[in-house]
Amino acid sequence: MKRAAFALMLSALALLPSCGDEETPLAPYREDLLEVCTDADGFASQLLRDDGTCLAVANRVGGLPADTSYRVMALYTEEGKSARLVSLAQVLAPLPQTYLHGASMADPVGVEAVWSGGGYINLRLALKTGGLPHTFGFDHRGIEDGAAGSRMLHLTLLHDQGIDPLYYTRTTYVACPLYPYAAGLTAGRDSITLTVPTDDGAQTWKLAFPATRRPRTGS
Repeated sequence: MKRAAFALMLSALALLPSCGDEETPLAPYREDLLEVCTDADGFASQLLRDDGTCLAVANRVGGLPADTSYRVMALYTEEGKSARLVSLAQVLAPLPQTYLHGASMADPVGVEAVWSGGGYINLRLALKTGGLPHTFGFDHRGIEDGAAGSRMLHLTLLHDQGIDPLYYTRTTYVACPLYPYAAGLTAGRDSITLTVPTDDGAQTWKLAFPATRRPRTGS
């Protein structure tokens, strides 16, 4: 039995990769919420991270809207100043507007994280679902003047679950573009409140108004 176990162990060791001087480690994968920019033919051309880093896309990923940029969750490897895309998933990013019946879209969500970055308010939500579509929006609730010339933007996340049953929980991302407010609000001086319906009632986050950039839009 000992001899058989020893032979089995040697066989297992033979399957393990060895590290030689001529081998290079695999590039680590990154998963980021960022903007993808496309060229005139609908191929991904650049990834623009929230920290301002711009990476050229090294591989051909097509079938996308041409000459535009939009919010995505991207899985990629970074190779110097380039990125090799593995997958892209578009992130819902509805422009804020004033809704007449916003109070009726207050189905609760679980909030895992809220932060500003890339000119967006970003939310990672724990969504109870049975696989059917949900509707989201951002309700503009006005801009309030404060002390020393500061201003505060008030937004509310709207969520309509529709007829989707509460079978299981999945993580989903929603982003609120802030570039429509760039002319009237100043980064570093002004702020935002975001109110979200949750199982524990409405909860509010206060965030600094960030630097914004207007995304490209296709023709």
